[in-house]
Amino acid sequence: MKLISNNLICGNYLSEIIDDPDWVIRVNLAWYDKEKLNYVLEWWNFTYNEVMLDVPIGRKKPPNNNYTKEELAHIIADCDCVKYVAISNVEEPSDLDG
Repeated sequence: MKLISNNLICGNYLSEIIDDPDWVIRVNLAWYDKEKLNYVLEWWNFTYNEVMLDVPIGRKKPPNNNYTKEELAHIIADCDCVKYVAISNVEEPSDLDG
C-alpha cells in the first residue's frame, strides 16, 4: 500500500496513481465540506484506488472536522471506494468519546 494525500495529486502524477491500485488516497475531512467531499468521492469511485478518510479531532486551528459519527457512517456505507478511516490529532483517550 502507498498512501498519498488527495491534495498532492495533480499534473503528471495523476495518471500514474489512478492506474496503480496500490495507491490509497488520503482525504483529510478538515479540508472538505460535504459538497466538496461528495464530488471528490464520486471521482475516486471511478478509479482503481481505495480511499482513506482522515478524521481530525481536537484540532486547535481551522479548518476543523465538522462531520458527526452518523454522517461518517453514512458516507462510508454509501461510497464503495472508502476502505479505511483514520482518526488523527488524538491526544487523550477521552478524545475518542462522543
